[in-house]
Amino acid sequence: VAQIRGRKAVTLAVLALITSEDDAVAYASHVARGALSPFTAQNGAAEGDYTAAATHVQLKVTFQGPLGNKTFNAEKYAIIAKYVQVAMRLIEAPTNLVDTTTFAEIIHKMGAAVGNGTVTVSEIAGEDLREQGYGGVYGVGKAAEFPPRLVTLHYRPAQKTAASKKIGLVGKGMVYDAGGLSVKTPTPFMCGMKRDMGGAGAVFGGFLAAVALRSHHEITATLCLADNAIGPRAFR
Repeated sequence: VAQIRGRKAVTLAVLALITSEDDAVAYASHVARGALSPFTAQNGAAEGDYTAAATHVQLKVTFQGPLGNKTFNAEKYAIIAKYVQVAMRLIEAPTNLVDTTTFAEIIHKMGAAVGNGTVTVSEIAGEDLREQGYGGVYGVGKAAEFPPRLVTLHYRPAQKTAASKKIGLVGKGMVYDAGGLSVKTPTPFMCGMKRDMGGAGAVFGGFLAAVALRSHHEITATLCLADNAIGPRAFR
């Protein structure tokens, strides 16, 4: 046991019976989720918490025993675990830290860093959404302090194969859903609504993992970001 940023860092040992590669992916994902410590913004830790893998828990997963003649690639599962945690960090971050503008900045920053020239990011925001016919996301988010956005990431692999496909992913990114004029009542219905962007968080994490693993598939991920707030411009 060690101390990292004032917290205990625990080494976990996981014994898993692996019968397929899908099992290995599932175990890597579940262990990553279980090992993640809660989000914190203390001592300037916010950005590191919602844009990076957990630094509080040292985790090493070793797969032993062959699956037929197949050899497991430990680095692959480490990458999957990392971006599962990135998605969780974003989902757990409160909306005063991850609003539509901040989320878009994170998408641009991480997309460029992981893509290394293979990822492009474009976005349509605010009144441009209305003018271009994206009335749904515009209407829901127009009353908020920060404008709604439609952010699209496009990954073009450096190399394609005969099996390469074009894959499209779409994620709902409601950074907070107060219900607008239809306020969510009683009170418990509004609790946890910071997680209403879980779809966008999961799609973004999955997209980054696929890019980091240098997938041979061409992938487009569209994230619909909005804050369903209360105000005179709220959706009717």
